[in-house]
Amino acid sequence: MLDLLGKLTGAGLRMVYMDQISAAAHGVCSNPAHKHAPGGGPQVADGFRSMVAKIRGANPGVMLMSEEFSENYLDAFDMLETCFTCYERCGWGARPRVEVVPVVQALYHPFVRAMGSYSIMDGIPPWDPKWPDKDRWQVERDWKREFPDQFAYEYCRTVVWGIQPTVHQLRLADLDDPRYAADCRFLFDTARFFHANRRYLWEGEMLAPGRLDCAAKPVDFMVRGIYTKDGEERRLRDEAVPTVLHSRWRAPDGSVATVAVNWTDAPQRFVFGGRTDELAPKSWLLLGPSCR
Repeated sequence: MLDLLGKLTGAGLRMVYMDQISAAAHGVCSNPAHKHAPGGGPQVADGFRSMVAKIRGANPGVMLMSEEFSENYLDAFDMLETCFTCYERCGWGARPRVEVVPVVQALYHPFVRAMGSYSIMDGIPPWDPKWPDKDRWQVERDWKREFPDQFAYEYCRTVVWGIQPTVHQLRLADLDDPRYAADCRFLFDTARFFHANRRYLWEGEMLAPGRLDCAAKPVDFMVRGIYTKDGEERRLRDEAVPTVLHSRWRAPDGSVATVAVNWTDAPQRFVFGGRTDELAPKSWLLLGPSCR
């Protein structure tokens, strides 16, 4: 790793993604089905932290990034990548059995920067051409038709939680496909909204969101990862997804604002703080700022 990072930074690269490390936060494990010795300790985390420190020392000024959030590594990396906002697609559980909440963002934003998503506009995960072609899905269906809401909901939820807008895969052909025209507009509008309000969503402190009342609708999700074999994908449904998502932030200057987004294809009314508003389809709104 030291040699590889040296070559990359020597070629002028100023930020390097180091896969898996922050996902490797191994704790105690006593599962008798596992082949390792029972128990566990901090050796893996300590070893990786030592390695990252050596890499930093040899490459001053280079930003380092790794995969997923772990408190073992929050101070070791400049940014962390996460896919937890797309937990339905990844098969890590789904409402009503599991509801993921942005506790890491509430605790640590903006001290740890985050990006990453598993939102895929056309529903087809990437496949490296060097991987065995026999394992690749040979036929893809019109996933947008079968799961019309999944991309927009996954994508904007990431931003509502203060994570930099990210798409897991975006093909150039998607930008010209009329099936994805509304999602493409939403993709760019969301990025512009995030940038325009970065003092809250990027630099700010996440606050308790407060109550927002709106309609709900069912959303169908395809559970399919990069390595899911053809025919092993699953479908799950959340029967009551809020049509308007929101979060509340305090900027470094002390001002407070709420961001709200309608991720659906229809206008949506909502009530927040005694105020009734309507959001156009696939659109964002900044409520505030105030000095509270």
